[in-house]
Amino acid sequence: MPRSSCTCSTRRARHEKGASVKAEGSSHGVGAFGRGRRLSRRGFLKLGGSGLAGAALLGSGTLAGCGGGTPQGEGGSAGTRRVEHALGETRIPSDPRRVVALDSFIALPALLDAGVPVVGALSVSAISGGGALPSYLTQEEADGIEIVGGAESGPNLEAIAALEPDVVVAWSVLLDDRLYEDLNRIAPTVATEGVAYLGGDWRDEARRISSWFGAEEGAEARISAYEERVGELGRRVEERLGTPSVSALRITEDQLLLYYSCFWPGSVLAEAGLRRPQNQQRDDGCPSFQEQHADVLSLERLPEADADALFYYVGGGRDGAEALKDRMTENPLWRSLDAVHNGRAFAVGGDAWLFANARAAELVLDDLEKHLLGGDTV
Repeated sequence: MPRSSCTCSTRRARHEKGASVKAEGSSHGVGAFGRGRRLSRRGFLKLGGSGLAGAALLGSGTLAGCGGGTPQGEGGSAGTRRVEHALGETRIPSDPRRVVALDSFIALPALLDAGVPVVGALSVSAISGGGALPSYLTQEEADGIEIVGGAESGPNLEAIAALEPDVVVAWSVLLDDRLYEDLNRIAPTVATEGVAYLGGDWRDEARRISSWFGAEEGAEARISAYEERVGELGRRVEERLGTPSVSALRITEDQLLLYYSCFWPGSVLAEAGLRRPQNQQRDDGCPSFQEQHADVLSLERLPEADADALFYYVGGGRDGAEALKDRMTENPLWRSLDAVHNGRAFAVGGDAWLFANARAAELVLDDLEKHLLGGDTV
């Protein structure tokens, strides 16, 4: 059942509520994903495997109202707009100046492309194995964003409240009732759905996020550029290589995750004219976050990852993942793969191959051009 939220009528009211959350956090450990039902670090780092199944369960239940503001369903307030999102309807300012993005996978780049001023975001280093913010942000964009928590610790409500945001954007999968209520005490909170991780189209979510802020032009410009480029890339791939098969293998601190075609970046690979081996195909999509999005391989099952080309990347538990990668690449079964034997196994960046958005899609295309077409520019 969709959950409703309520917004506070002025920034001062939101700030006062944020201050009360801050004081509460001093004694209740603010920073966990949902106090009382914390999403474990291990579960979160296994994004797309069993971890998302556990995360999805955090979104169930009934949410108590946050108090104050204009209840949803009543007349609109001046200077606000009503938006529909993954957890219901929320009224947000029409022209927000300070937005916190607790969804660095999907929402953060979409907001920046739409020209929405983002002042805070979660660190993704524990997921991607890279820096605190995704590599596809410009230095200017990154310099203007404060880190307000991370994949290991969860969002820090004190840090979020200190930024006095107008709006918070979060990923519904990583919200439980208590955290959603706490965030709404700080600022109106809207939630993304993550359709690209369910076999849906990432473009739909990018358009939806930009529409919340009346800034569809930025999203459309990115999408149009991507579509033109992926179409041309697909033609070049077909001319040179036919329809090669590709695998996407993620390495965490203790797992090898062979992703199915319904999981990111499956749609990008398909639009580039690439096919997935039969054991990775999920043409009917990923029906829910309770379903597995990847096959968890042991080293003994490495042959199941073989394809004409194999793209692999570290993501989650950096030191442990690097150690597992070394064990994998030193294993005789790895060296026996056709992709490895033919020089078609490529190490790529985790943030591009994990985060479902237009900028990540462009980086995936960069990798395909570089490794499959010898660096020819499309």
